[in-house]
Amino acid sequence: MDIELKNQLEAILFLEIDPVSIKDLSKNLEVEEKKCRKELELIKEAYQKNNSALDLLILNDQVQLVVKDKLASFYR
Repeated sequence: MDIELKNQLEAILFLEIDPVSIKDLSKNLEVEEKKCRKELELIKEAYQKNNSALDLLILNDQVQLVVKDKLASFYR
């Protein structure tokens, strides 16, 4: 795992309300799309392994940081 890239991706996704394209992420962070996608998959896996309240939705070329479904109604 590339810790610097991981932190940059998480920061961007935390600040963005709407889904972000992987193409835009890779362009702005100046990394190959393949590397960006791989890092996003590793982040998603880490959230699942650590029983985090967070999850990454990755659909085609879009990614979004979200609260897991089971917790989504907790605050409302």
